Amino acid sequence: MAACRITRREAADRGATMRLPLACLLVVALAATLLPSDAPAMQPKAIGRLGFDGVSSMVHSPMGHLIAVTTGQGHIQVIDATTGGPVVLLMDAGQAPAFSRDEKALASTGRDGTEWYIRLWDIESGRETARLAAQANTLAFSPSGASLASGSLLPGGGDITLWNVDTRKKTATLVGHDRGVGSLAFSPDG
Repeated sequence: MAACRITRREAADRGATMRLPLACLLVVALAATLLPSDAPAMQPKAIGRLGFDGVSSMVHSPMGHLIAVTTGQGHIQVIDATTGGPVVLLMDAGQAPAFSRDEKALASTGRDGTEWYIRLWDIESGRETARLAAQANTLAFSPSGASLASGSLLPGGGDITLWNVDTRKKTATLVGHDRGVGSLAFSPDG
C-alpha cells in the first residue's frame, strides 16, 4: 500500500498538481463514514481554577493523566487531568515543560541571570533532581525516558542536544539547522 506521507521535496516537485495516493483518500473516506452525523457537540468542561494571573503554556503528559501549566510568574502547576486537582506546584520552575512517558519526571527550561539551564523534576516529591547547563526553550523525552532532547529558538540555537537522563551528560549534538528549533518530538520507537 502506498504511504500517505510525502516529503517536502516530493511536494515541491509535484507543485500545484499534487495528488495523494489512493490509499490516503480511502482512509479519509472511511473515517468520514465512521463518524456519526448526529454526535453531540463537545462542550468544554471546567475542571478547576488556577490561582495565577496568567497561563503561558499547557502540556498533557503522554499517558494523558497529568497536565503541566506554566504561569507568567515562572511556576509550573501539575494538575490531575481528570479531577483538575493539584498534584504538585513547582515554584520558579521555568518554562517549556515536558513529561517523561511514565509521568514520573518533568523537564523544564529556565535561566538565572545570563545562565541558561534545563531542570529535571521528580513529580511525586516536587524536588529538582538535576540542573543541566544548556540554552533551551523546547524539550522532549524519548519514549523510554532514557534520553532528553533540547533545542532553542535563540540566536545560535539551531542545534539539538541529546542528554542521558541518568548520567546527566550530553550524548549527541545534531547540527545542520540554520535557524532555531521551535519544537521537538521523538518517534514512538525512540
